[in-house]
Amino acid sequence: MNFHILTIPQIPTTREYSSFPFNGIILNFCDMLMNNNQNVYYYGHEENDIRGTETINIIPKDFYYNNFSKENLKYSSHARDNNNPVIDKFDSEVHLRVNERLTTDDIVLAFYGFEHYEICKKINCINVEPSIGYEHTFSANKIYASNSHLSISVGSPSNSKSPTDVVIPHMFRKEDFVYESEKDNYILFLGRICIDKGCHIIDKLCSDLGFKLKVAGPECGYKFKCNYEYVGNVGIEERCNLLSKAKALIAPTQYFEPFGQIVIEALLSGTPVITTDWGAFPETNIHGVTGFRCNTYEDFVNAIESIDIIKPSQCRLEGEKYLIENLQDRYLNYMEYILKYYANKYK
Repeated sequence: MNFHILTIPQIPTTREYSSFPFNGIILNFCDMLMNNNQNVYYYGHEENDIRGTETINIIPKDFYYNNFSKENLKYSSHARDNNNPVIDKFDSEVHLRVNERLTTDDIVLAFYGFEHYEICKKINCINVEPSIGYEHTFSANKIYASNSHLSISVGSPSNSKSPTDVVIPHMFRKEDFVYESEKDNYILFLGRICIDKGCHIIDKLCSDLGFKLKVAGPECGYKFKCNYEYVGNVGIEERCNLLSKAKALIAPTQYFEPFGQIVIEALLSGTPVITTDWGAFPETNIHGVTGFRCNTYEDFVNAIESIDIIKPSQCRLEGEKYLIENLQDRYLNYMEYILKYYANKYK
């Protein structure tokens, strides 16, 4: 099979910029395809960590940094700005480069949802949105990251599920995480520092219970009042170390989390997780096994006081279910199904 990978133009596709969640998803997907002898054509940045059959340089490195500031780039998602020359160059050229390379058994992978819609309209082959954890979709062929998000997206009589909509979780690489069974005495929050992520709940818990709290991530409006340690917007190495040594990761997200990659990252580090009990968390956090799911403030108090009963080895075991080697067959089987489903349409 031939896979045509559309990048996200506003940030280079490298592991250095891992705070942008789409980067890890794209890189891991390409690794999976190359591990299975598929043809991978990446359309995007000169600066990239892609393993592929061919990388098509649409966004030269110098051109990119003339239009985007490198300062703090590794910690920023750089919201899409359609007036930026980088975005305009990518949007106007990528379909031409893809159409030049189309043969048979081609699939375009549109990782950025509706932002890739206009591009895909100009490419005469099957497209798939392969990692949906967002709201605005366009493709007839969609892979959702969780059953919860699929249910929210299509769970109404007027918007029924397509036969080419499936659920397959995100994939992770084993080598990106360090397993630690011996933990330091701190609880970690890693994410956007805002009320939506439940920071006000963490703040009160820390004040009431007096545990050591480390906070990492971009400041997005919420100011902690408790005694805590802010470690900043961390890079890959420090992120890995924080996750592996934490007594627990806490993620009291208030909205319906579409997947929550940080939970799997913690489990692969052998770290228990404390989450809310909605969104994707009931699928990724097994109550009493990998941590605790909470509905009330009292639930969070009990979870923190009981966290020592959760075994790091069991967390790691559950996290390994999300490794590339354990999910790749589901993705490849879906892609083969899609090609058969549309046989004779793109001839």
